[in-house]
Amino acid sequence: MNIPFGLIAILTITNLWPHEEVAHFFSWRAFVSIDFLGSATLLASSGFLVFAIQQAGSETFAWGSPEIISALAISGVSWFLFVWWEVYLETKPKPMRNIEPIFPIRLMLRRVYSAGLLVTLFTGFPYISLSIIIPERFQIVSRQEVLMAGVHILPMLGACAVGSFLGGAISSRRNNTSLTLVGASCLQLLGVGLMSMLTEPDSHTKSQYAFQAIFGLGVGLSFSAATIMTSILAAERSELASAQGAVAQARVLGGCIGLSSCTVIFNSHVNEYLKNYLTPTQLDSLHRSPLTSLQLAGSLQALVKDVYADAFAEEIKIMMLVCSVMVIISLFSLERNPAPLERLTAFPKDDFSSRRGSESATEMTDVSSIRRSV
Repeated sequence: MNIPFGLIAILTITNLWPHEEVAHFFSWRAFVSIDFLGSATLLASSGFLVFAIQQAGSETFAWGSPEIISALAISGVSWFLFVWWEVYLETKPKPMRNIEPIFPIRLMLRRVYSAGLLVTLFTGFPYISLSIIIPERFQIVSRQEVLMAGVHILPMLGACAVGSFLGGAISSRRNNTSLTLVGASCLQLLGVGLMSMLTEPDSHTKSQYAFQAIFGLGVGLSFSAATIMTSILAAERSELASAQGAVAQARVLGGCIGLSSCTVIFNSHVNEYLKNYLTPTQLDSLHRSPLTSLQLAGSLQALVKDVYADAFAEEIKIMMLVCSVMVIISLFSLERNPAPLERLTAFPKDDFSSRRGSESATEMTDVSSIRRSV
């Protein structure tokens, strides 16, 4: 379903977007300004971490296997090198002054931005996880078809879109991003907490759609507030792209860790309760994908149904814990005198140019454009 709508959006943007002059975008100066080492270490650190958790959780490799240990070691070393390199670039030694850091270490020293970044990381954990495990639950526990299982998460996705719009509207006249972030975190905790009522295998209540909507509204408000907050706090326009990129990366990384955690929880339940009922081949298939249970015999499907329901309840408890921590972190974004919205348009035109050669006016310059982008 995404392909036709995505194609329409791409064609519309390609043909109707105003023509812009981008100076020196493919110049040598723009090329040497790319932070290749930072990009490589960031990719390796997050990629190998998710690989290790996912592969070990699905029992493709054992936790103590050389593959998993090597992946975790590479991830740890890459994280260290990434932080060291970005701090080193921040000092701007003369030979490195042309390189644009991929991660805004300077902004990380600001309490409000750090809180917004961490809230985004923790938001991605339950949001992306629920986008997967709720349809899975409808297929495995409620015996729904694939298409209908996806339809059942529309309340969450629709509320997320509404929240993204409301987040911009709330800060259209005054910088209320910190308050929005706190409220969004509380809504997510409330929504996930209410979902904990769905503990029994046959618990299929209409109220769960309201729970999804509450959670989705919090997610949308959180994403939009973090986007606007980042645009306001970026001290220079050259920092804006990397600052927004860090927020987007945090969202995806949190989601990957969340999905990996759900895989670990489900497989631990499978090993504990189904090991004596399934063959090694069936166990291996189930470790890789819970949906393979739909190909088992009816009696075995009933067993997997009960196990998946129990695992789902435990996954929700973990998400409640994550959302609780998120609420606490969001409180650190509060300011007595938040930065004014005028900072979005306070930069002189020349400052819009970064050494990446991005002199495009496509960067967000007012709140309304931000609202359209989230």
